[in-house]
Amino acid sequence: IKLWVLTGDKLETARNIGFSTKVLEDGMNIQTLDNFEEGGGDLRTVAEALQARSSGQAMMVTGKALAGIFGQQEDKKFLESAQRCDVLIACRVSPMQKAELVRLVRESAPKGKEPVTAAIGDGAND
Repeated sequence: IKLWVLTGDKLETARNIGFSTKVLEDGMNIQTLDNFEEGGGDLRTVAEALQARSSGQAMMVTGKALAGIFGQQEDKKFLESAQRCDVLIACRVSPMQKAELVRLVRESAPKGKEPVTAAIGDGAND
């Protein structure tokens, strides 16, 4: 089971929630995809860092970084990197970006092997 959390919270808040809910753990290889805005990296550097290990990996990605990924049509490269992770936390994402991420996961799977997804919103804008 892979867990993706899509939230409108700030990066730091999302990280803290990840640790408090035990979704993120000390010792994990946690990479932040934020295009160097809050101490993280871009898609290339994050993808390289996620190739080093096979388990215990997590990605934090900002809505701004996702906008660049979808705008430059790098969604396949992003998905390949994200699928190496046990956990993905997307923060500062809009309701439209949440829908795009769910659609990307569903549509990228081979026919007959579509993943089970659950998109649960906490408000009228989700």
